[in-house]
Amino acid sequence: MKLIVKTDNEIKKLKPRDIRNLIGSIVDEQYKDLVLWHKHEPSELIYAKPYKLGFEIVSWKNNIKLLKHIEEKLQNKKLHFGEIEAKVKKVWYKDENLTIPQQGLFFYYTRTPIILSTNPVEYKIVYATNQKEDKNDLIKYIKHRIKYDVVYKLKHYYGIDVSNSLKDLNLIIQKEDIKLVDYKEGEKKLQAAFLKFASNYSLPRFIGYKTGLGWGELVNLKI
Repeated sequence: MKLIVKTDNEIKKLKPRDIRNLIGSIVDEQYKDLVLWHKHEPSELIYAKPYKLGFEIVSWKNNIKLLKHIEEKLQNKKLHFGEIEAKVKKVWYKDENLTIPQQGLFFYYTRTPIILSTNPVEYKIVYATNQKEDKNDLIKYIKHRIKYDVVYKLKHYYGIDVSNSLKDLNLIIQKEDIKLVDYKEGEKKLQAAFLKFASNYSLPRFIGYKTGLGWGELVNLKI
């Protein structure tokens, strides 16, 4: 389930962190921990990268009570983000596709980059593989990261182990469809990647590290 918020002014320059901090400032105290979420495991809510005139908040666990509370707090509210101001025009719910991966042929691109390294050691691995002329090792690592995260998220959110059923997961990634970028978290610098790729299984909309803040959002290309 997700909450869709439409605004009367452009907010696409905002970051998911801005939306999270706004929601954290308006909800009742009993919901603040869930809304702001500073634990290591995946967050209850995912704040997608804002669109031109609005944003989405996804609840992987379909926490209707929490979304309803946020909806009530947002109705007709004026939002202030520094120089950006906007008024909430409409708030509504929509189902989010959270089904188990299905076989087929799917094409994806990343709306926001997938964080590939979650610590300095992994950063060095990704950086080293990227320096080679032959990008096969880098592609192999990216495939491993995506597959690991799909299995992890399904087990965490639904208690379903798909590690065996996804043994034949095949991702087709061309080196020219990889763009590595740096992600800074405090003093740490991690590697992330914009991608285009094909998959023989459908994948969750958000994969990787820091999905709660909108990282690793996949868009399914309808071909």
